Amino acid sequence: MTTADRWTRAVREQLGLGRLLPLGGPGDGAWIAERAAREVLLAAARGVAGVRPGDLR
Repeated sequence: MTTADRWTRAVREQLGLGRLLPLGGPGDGAWIAERAAREVLLAAARGVAGVRPGDLR
């Protein structure tokens, strides 16, 4: 692990972003933080009558 990798990990831990999750295929290079995905999913669920999301990490 390089110094840059350690810095990146430390910043993510400090911000509480969670793991990085891939979006799309391996060649897309797009990622989303676990915390951001959680917030978007919960907001979307609030907008649908009768939907109650289960446990999310």
